[in-house]
Amino acid sequence: LLVFLMPYFGHVIHNPILEICIMTFSIFCGFLVIYNGYFRHHKRKPISLFSIGILLWIVHLVLEVLHIHGLEFYVLILGSCFVVGSYYSNHQLLKCCTKY
Repeated sequence: LLVFLMPYFGHVIHNPILEICIMTFSIFCGFLVIYNGYFRHHKRKPISLFSIGILLWIVHLVLEVLHIHGLEFYVLILGSCFVVGSYYSNHQLLKCCTKY
């Protein structure tokens, strides 16, 4: 949950360099979670959702650098929803793969 909220905190601070660093860290952590889950369940749905979310986060950064305000916050929220959806989907698929 903390990694999911980090891009929003970077947006609030209004420092593009800090936001890029936070976004890179969030992408790296999310990639590790999705990557490890993929090799247990072999489903591509979490990868697709995560990729769409990351692309929306990148669009958000581009809009912020180009100073196109108004739409950037909604793109950030939508991207975060896709990332959370990928985490949830990954978690559900991992629960199905556990062997007790």
